[in-house]
Amino acid sequence: MTAIFEYAMTWADERLIWDPQEFDSIDHIYVLRSNVWVPEITPFDSLEQNYDQKKISMQLLFQINYNGFASFYTSVVTSVVCRIDVTFFPFDQQNCSLKLLSYSFYNYEMGMQNAISKDFQISNVGSDEWEVTDVLSYSELLFNSSEPVQINEFTFLMKRNPSYYIALIITPSFVLTFLCIAGLFTSPLVVDDLEKFCMGLTTIMSTAVMIGIVAENIPKTKVLPKLTKAILIGGPSAHVF
Repeated sequence: MTAIFEYAMTWADERLIWDPQEFDSIDHIYVLRSNVWVPEITPFDSLEQNYDQKKISMQLLFQINYNGFASFYTSVVTSVVCRIDVTFFPFDQQNCSLKLLSYSFYNYEMGMQNAISKDFQISNVGSDEWEVTDVLSYSELLFNSSEPVQINEFTFLMKRNPSYYIALIITPSFVLTFLCIAGLFTSPLVVDDLEKFCMGLTTIMSTAVMIGIVAENIPKTKVLPKLTKAILIGGPSAHVF
């Protein structure tokens, strides 16, 4: 899964505390990210990250409050590996997780808490092909060389939009199957053998095109979608002509 992950991060740094009364009642300032320590958070099992975007984010401003709390809002483009089940393709639902951790600090050195904003709108997430139905978040501790490492995980529950596949695969498959059955029981007085042969050949070619569309759009897994099985079983029926 490749996604644009937008997040807000807030942390406390005791070295950034000051008394507003000593500085003309200034209770917050804005500084460049490159000038202040920022917690190192890295996507776990990420295949690809946009490093150019990281360089740009170092020039972004973020807010520091007098009590030592700092925060900023940013986004990152990342690709992660997701296990999928295409049995019911294109009516499948998938779960994909994005795990965040810190490779530089142990849990007792830097603690993390993740949460989903109350203002988060699920309708604004997803794409034309995928609809995100829910987003879950939780944390877990893993032990690396007897030291605990905290992993924060966001799980996206997604449902595929089947409109494209219904229009280009499922509906034509039903039409071709109907033509095959109709041709099988058509009286020889109405349709001669040559017309039956042409209809059967057209059906075979159409089935091959649909199989190609399915092969290009589904992931290469050991599980064969039921839609593919239906096309493979229904297609050879054209040979009866």
